[in-house]
Amino acid sequence: MISLYNSEIVDILPESLKKDPHVKAISYALKKQNQKNMDFVKNVNILKNIDSLPEQVIDLMAAEYRTQYYSAELVLEVKRNLVKRTMLWHMRAGTTKSVEELVHTLFGYGDIDEWYTYNGEPYHFKICVDTILSYEMLSRFSKILKNAKNVRSIMDGFNKYNNLQNSIGYASGIVRTKHIRIGG
Repeated sequence: MISLYNSEIVDILPESLKKDPHVKAISYALKKQNQKNMDFVKNVNILKNIDSLPEQVIDLMAAEYRTQYYSAELVLEVKRNLVKRTMLWHMRAGTTKSVEELVHTLFGYGDIDEWYTYNGEPYHFKICVDTILSYEMLSRFSKILKNAKNVRSIMDGFNKYNNLQNSIGYASGIVRTKHIRIGG
């Protein structure tokens, strides 16, 4: 039995056509192109199955793709998300969108406040997150941020959102009184 990878069109043609040199040449050329396509598909499967790949493979992929914001100390899920978004980040490097995606990837939730929203200096920004940030996380993030932001942009700092879990109650009432006049 012939495998699909090694198959040629002449394998299924009648004997009278198999002997024609033009048919043999076309068949061979199509076989080679088919093999290239099948080799390419094997590589695509790696990207498709990135959520099930071991950490060592993710580290190698990050090195191969030159993932900008990658660090070996990150959690495996964050590493996977970084590798998945590498090509998009290469295209968007230096934009506010790339910084915003980096914040979402590393912290889960966050916003970018541009200078004009808080009366800052031009080209400055703040990052707002709802997580508690350790010193190690901040120092690692500042190193990664240098690759994501525009060179002229300056981060003024972090703001922390506080999620209010308490409810506020309102009450109202009507008081009716009767005035009685005593005396004269």
